[in-house]
Amino acid sequence: MEKRFDERDIMFTRMGLKAGSERYEAYYQRCPGRKDIDDELRSLEEMQSQKPRKDEAMLGIHSKISKAVLQHARQSSAFAKGQAVAEEKTELTPEEMSYLIKETAKKFGADLVGIAEVKPNQHYTHHGRRDTYGEPIALDYRYAVVVACELYKDLINRAPQMDTYMAAMLGYAKSSTITAQLVTFIKAMGYDAMTDDHECYYSPMVPLSHNAGLGEMGRCNMIVNPKIGNRMKTGALLTNLELIPDGPKEFGLEAFCKLCMKCADQCPVKAISHDAPQMVNGQKTYHHDEMQCMKMWIKCGGDCGMCMAVCPFSQGVDPDLIDRMRDNPEVMGKILRKHEEKHGKRAFIKGNWPFDQSS
Repeated sequence: MEKRFDERDIMFTRMGLKAGSERYEAYYQRCPGRKDIDDELRSLEEMQSQKPRKDEAMLGIHSKISKAVLQHARQSSAFAKGQAVAEEKTELTPEEMSYLIKETAKKFGADLVGIAEVKPNQHYTHHGRRDTYGEPIALDYRYAVVVACELYKDLINRAPQMDTYMAAMLGYAKSSTITAQLVTFIKAMGYDAMTDDHECYYSPMVPLSHNAGLGEMGRCNMIVNPKIGNRMKTGALLTNLELIPDGPKEFGLEAFCKLCMKCADQCPVKAISHDAPQMVNGQKTYHHDEMQCMKMWIKCGGDCGMCMAVCPFSQGVDPDLIDRMRDNPEVMGKILRKHEEKHGKRAFIKGNWPFDQSS
């Protein structure tokens, strides 16, 4: 039986616990082995926040922009939640409805969209954020429509500068707004639906994205898509509207990651493993040192983004080579050589967006 994940166990959720609070005491009574590690990280975050930053003004600007775009997404989600399901149903075949939903998602701005069949054990056991913290999750929706929004390459290529945080927030906001629009659209056709995204997660997005055919699990422990790599943020909606699932789609990434190793080699804190993947809940997963990764995030003041910037697929790979690379080490080697000829060790842009465009 597959293990269900608890959103309260995610490192980002744990970092939000305040020492001495009811949530803090309850969590570490349940998981005492994580307390020392988490306290160390919170202490590091506190010390880092007191240090003067050269990019303090830029950090303030990015925070204001991020707050605005996320507030827009939050308002969209609240609007979708408040809409009633229309009494009259739009009658289409599952094939026709799947096509309509995907095309509508693209019109709303999704760069990728796929459909996954979901089971109750694929959702989190409990919420871990905001006002719903600790509430159990029990859902019976059969399908998830997963959308992905490409993150701006010129921001990601400035990693690990603050610009990667800006790119991530824009991606979260866009994907959340799109799923809210889709929920409203589905309700207008007479069917129930709910958002499952950055505004309120009910499910781990990586396995859901994999099952929807958006990409394969990369060494970076994120979904890697052949067209945009791991340079994306995802969101989903849940519904019982009868749809046709896409299912996982492989393009040879596991063998490519074994040959490439760029994200593991260039991770500043060595959080990404060079080892082979292991099976977790029926899906191949690479070991990831979340503590070291979080230390880097704290140092950056937000998203690090190095594993996105160094992935060849995030920088663009010839589609013809992608079509021929599966089970073909020679083609994989050619992809890596072409990438290194163009970008060297990694693609990098100096300065802060949008005020400094030097490179």
